[in-house]
Amino acid sequence: MKKIFLACLLYSAGSPFCHGQDLQWLVKNFNGKENNTYPNANAITTNEFTLEAIKHPNCQCNSKARNDIFVIYDNWSHYNSRLDLVPTISGFFYPPNPADLNHTKHNMRVPVGRKPMYLYLSNIYEDDDLPPPVLAKSGFSGSNSIPYIMGTTNTPIPITANHDVIQGADITLVIKGATITEGATLQFKVKALATASVTPSGSYFSGSTIFDGKFISAGNLIPLSGGVGYKFTDLPIPTPDYIYINLKPTSSLLPYYPNVQNSSTPTHKAIFEVRAGNGNLNAEGAEDIIHSHDPNFMQLAALCRDNFEDLYASLHIEFENTSATPANNLKIRILLPSDLDPTTIGLVKWKAGTNTTPGTMIINKQEVIFVFPENSSVLSCDLDKDPLSENAKGSVDFCVQIRDNAKDKFGKRGLSPKPASTRVYFGKDEYVVDKLMQPFTTKGIPIDIANVCDCSSPYKWVKVKIPEYKIKVYVPEQDVKMLLKVYKQP
Repeated sequence: MKKIFLACLLYSAGSPFCHGQDLQWLVKNFNGKENNTYPNANAITTNEFTLEAIKHPNCQCNSKARNDIFVIYDNWSHYNSRLDLVPTISGFFYPPNPADLNHTKHNMRVPVGRKPMYLYLSNIYEDDDLPPPVLAKSGFSGSNSIPYIMGTTNTPIPITANHDVIQGADITLVIKGATITEGATLQFKVKALATASVTPSGSYFSGSTIFDGKFISAGNLIPLSGGVGYKFTDLPIPTPDYIYINLKPTSSLLPYYPNVQNSSTPTHKAIFEVRAGNGNLNAEGAEDIIHSHDPNFMQLAALCRDNFEDLYASLHIEFENTSATPANNLKIRILLPSDLDPTTIGLVKWKAGTNTTPGTMIINKQEVIFVFPENSSVLSCDLDKDPLSENAKGSVDFCVQIRDNAKDKFGKRGLSPKPASTRVYFGKDEYVVDKLMQPFTTKGIPIDIANVCDCSSPYKWVKVKIPEYKIKVYVPEQDVKMLLKVYKQP
C-alpha cells in the first residue's frame, strides 16, 4: 500500500486528540463493525466470522510491521496475539499461508463454544482509525484463505495490555483477578527512561464506558483523594481469573516519543499499579508511551523569531512509499490554522528520494499545496532495501509566520500552533495517518522559542486564475508557468 497521510495536526501540548471513539474496535458487545457503527444485524453468532477490508502489513518494508488482535470472550477469558512468542498460525494476525498475504478478507475462528464479545485490531503499520469499509460479520467470507485461529491467552504476567500507550487510542488493561484484593486501587505513573524519574498522577487516564454492564468500566473506578488513582468497586463475585479495564489517555498525559527524529526507542513508559488497601504493591505493568507507529509524520521542528521579531513555526512533513511500485506525481496539501499566515511561507526545502529539485506552491485561502516537479518519484521500499537509504522517502520543510494577533498564544512555554490537516498524494491516491511530532525536553516539556531564525519569505506572490476549477490562487511569481502545466487536481 502507498503509505502517506492525512494527519490531524494537534499542536496544543498535551491534548492530541483527533477523534472521539476508537474505531479500531471491530466487535462491540458481539456486534461487528460496519460503516463505523455496530448494528444488531452484524451480531457474531458463532465461533467463526470474517474481517473484511484489512490489509496485511508489508514486513519487507518494516520488520516491526504487524497487525495484532485482542479478543475478549463471553466467559471472562481473552486472546492477545501480541503476547504470542512465535508468530505462526497461533501467533499475531498474519496469514497462515503466505499466498494469502494480499487477501483483504480474513476468515477468523475462536475456540468452540466461545464468541468474540469485543475485538480490537492494532494495525501497527498504520495505527490509525480504520476506514468505513472495514467490516466484521458472522460466518466465513467464502474466500479460500486458511482461517486465522485464536485460542485463549494465559500468562504469568499480572498486568498486560492490548497495545502500548497512544494518545487518542483506547488501551485495555488485563489484570489478574487474584491481585485485586479488598480495598485495592489502580494507580498510574510515568517513568522517564533516561533519568528513571517517576511522576504519579491519577489524571493520566480516564475510565471508558465501552464495557458498561459487561466488564469493568468507568463506574467501577472511584477517584482517590489527592488524584493518585482510582479505587475498585462493585467487582464481580467471585473475582474472575482476569479483570478487563478499558482506559483513554487524558490531556494530562503528554505524547512522549523519541527526541531523535525517526528513532524507534521510546523515552517514557506508563506504569500501571494495583495496590492493596494498605498501600502494598500487588501487581505492576508497563507500556511504552509513543505518538504512533507510523513512519510518516509532520513535525514542529521549532518556534523562532526573525530579526524583525516576527514569530515563525518551522515545519517538516515526511512521507514514505511502502507499496510494491515506485510513486510519482507527488503533492502535499496542508490546511493551515487561521493563526498562521500562508503568504509568509519561506525557507522551503523539497526532497523526493534523492531529488532536491524545488517544486511549486499554491495558496488558496488557508490551504497550501506543494506540487513536486513532474520528474519526482520515490522508490518502493521493496526496491529500496537499504534501511538507511532515503530513496523511498520524501519531505518538505518550510517556515510560516504566526499572525501578530496570535503571537501571545505561542510565546509561552507549552503552546504551539493549533490543529491543521495535511494530505499527501501519490498521483490520485490519498492515505491516512495520524502523527505529529514536536520537540520536548527529557521532562516532557515543550522547548523554548529559539531566539533567531531566517524564515522571512523571499517570494513575490501573484494571483492566478485556474479556469478548469473556477478558483483563484496565489503562487510565487516564478512558478506561474509550472502551475498551469501541473495543477491537475483541485
